Amino acid sequence: MGDERSAAAAAPVRWSGLPPELWAMIGRRLDSYTDILRFRSVCSTWRSLVPRLPRLPPPLSVPGSSATIIPATVFRLEPSLETSPSSCPSSSRRGWLIKVSESNPDPVIISVSELEQDLDPEPEPEPESNSGKIRLLSPLCRLPILYKRRPFPGHLDLLKFRATELCREYILQGAGEVEKVLISPTSPWRDPEDTVAIAITKDGNLRYWKYGQESWTSITDDRGEASRYDDIILYKGQFYVVDNLGTVSWIDSSMRVVQFSPPMCGGGSRKHLVESGGDIIVIDRYSDNYRNPRSGEAVNFRAYRLDQDWGKWDEIRNLGDMVFFLGTSCSFSVSVRDYDGCPGNCIYFLERDIYIRVREKMKVYVFSLGNRSIKRMASLPSYLRIMWPPPSWFNPIPCTLDPTVPIQMF
Repeated sequence: MGDERSAAAAAPVRWSGLPPELWAMIGRRLDSYTDILRFRSVCSTWRSLVPRLPRLPPPLSVPGSSATIIPATVFRLEPSLETSPSSCPSSSRRGWLIKVSESNPDPVIISVSELEQDLDPEPEPEPESNSGKIRLLSPLCRLPILYKRRPFPGHLDLLKFRATELCREYILQGAGEVEKVLISPTSPWRDPEDTVAIAITKDGNLRYWKYGQESWTSITDDRGEASRYDDIILYKGQFYVVDNLGTVSWIDSSMRVVQFSPPMCGGGSRKHLVESGGDIIVIDRYSDNYRNPRSGEAVNFRAYRLDQDWGKWDEIRNLGDMVFFLGTSCSFSVSVRDYDGCPGNCIYFLERDIYIRVREKMKVYVFSLGNRSIKRMASLPSYLRIMWPPPSWFNPIPCTLDPTVPIQMF
């Protein structure tokens, strides 16, 4: 009798055997639009347990201006085991990067259809707006991808792929003085009144805005002074910033900057914050500002990991199989083991003249920590395999998508 009870207790429980209240608890722990959409698409029962959410977070109007904050997300797409080779993009069978944002009034690049619409006998009417419409962006900046129609598939069925969120960023349109902005909390289940936005201006100052405020407010450090900051990230649900000396600080609930680390010993001209493997990494960028003060082209990079136990910085001389991406609004890291043919131990980055909104000026480079070399990414075919759609956005001559052929992401 005891053996029968032990065997029954050890037997795996099928998903269909879980009580409905447990399904609801699981669904409400999902914090991204894509995960919730996939969860609701499994069956009508699961769909009834998790309420419909907005297709994408709505644009957030910035008080005191006509600027709008639009969310964008970098995903790693990986074919499922059931996906046939013919339906998988040619750039990788293991995985690739894709970045999407909610569409603005510009021409729509991709139109999104609900995964679960076939499960609903009486679908809810959708308003005639750009809600739910997304478009592809360059993985490292805010510019939309424009490319020839031939290499792009007619649709992308997300049920045939696993989508992993790598980085979430927010594009502030209409506010040229802002360098980068982040919003917290990011969970769609949180009350909108909890929303806090923190921005870094182009002159390195910090400002914040809370739900209900009429204007932005400046942030000072724990000494009551305003430092010059280079970057900001959300780390474990908390805002962290790095100044031009390499000192990492966090922003408390009263919007004060509290020092978290000692200054770095690096003397680069710009610091980038990246989370990798649960650690805080600072990439120190050295630029040739003397010979070319307008663009400040990068000549070297150094990477440092913050030892939080001992409160010190350790230089990383080899990234191993890791690759770091330094974008204008979002920086992240990936392992090359998840991608086909992409070398590791390198840093992808953009030159500063990316802020000049001319597509011919876009330059993506790769820095190798192995031989300290910098090369144009377009000249390195093996490095392009990590990108999808096919990286024709490196072509200096832009070519538009045929507007008569809609592209849908199901």
